[in-house]
Formats: sequence, C-alpha cells, structure tokens
Amino acid sequence: MKEFKSTGKIKGLRGATTDQLFFDFDNKADLTVAQNNCALFIQKLLDDGFPDSSITVYYSGSKGFSIHIYLSERITHEEYCAIIKAFHKEYGLDPKVLSPNQIMRVPNTKHNDTGLFKVQL
Repeated sequence: MKEFKSTGKIKGLRGATTDQLFFDFDNKADLTVAQNNCALFIQKLLDDGFPDSSITVYYSGSKGFSIHIYLSERITHEEYCAIIKAFHKEYGLDPKVLSPNQIMRVPNTKHNDTGLFKVQL
C-alpha cells in the first residue's frame, strides 16, 4: 500500500493479497460453452469441499459468467495466479484475471457494449 499512497495509482502495484478468487468464463461464439464450463467448475469446487455458501455465480451481461469465491484467509498474488493457471485450459478460464491491476466489474453494473447488467444467478 506504500506504493499506492505515494503515487495514487494502482499501476505497477506489488504485494497485493486477496481473500477472494475470481474465475471468468467467456466465449464470444457460444455462450452455452462458457455456461457449461462454469457449471463443470462449480461441481468441481463442490466436490473438492468448497461450501456452496462461499461460491457466488454471475452472468457478465455479455459473453460469459464469473465465479467469486470467498476464502477464509488471504492469499498472495503468486498463489492466486497458480490457482487460476491450474484450471485455465481445462475449464476455458479467461487469463486476464491474473493481473492484480485488472479490475473486476462490480455486480449489478451495466456492461458498456450490451447494456445488460452483471447479475447474480
């Protein structure tokens, strides 16, 4: 946070930690592909012991879905990236969520291109 306090910018920010995981499933050509990948991943999370109360699913308002998972402890950016990369190819995850400077659209906000809202399912 020292970097942010001194520069007032998030660009180049280092040392970020989070208590959430974000998984983004997009498919421009066929929304059902993203939906199926998302559903398969939710089942994997449940099978691996994640409580359903920690998993929130959203329709993005455009070409996909996102899953937000609330963790009981904070993890580093390196740990976050390792988790995302472990599932990237198998489930068709959007790799843009690897950057700590990437902003995740807040639920209930309007998508600029479609005019549709990011809504919880």
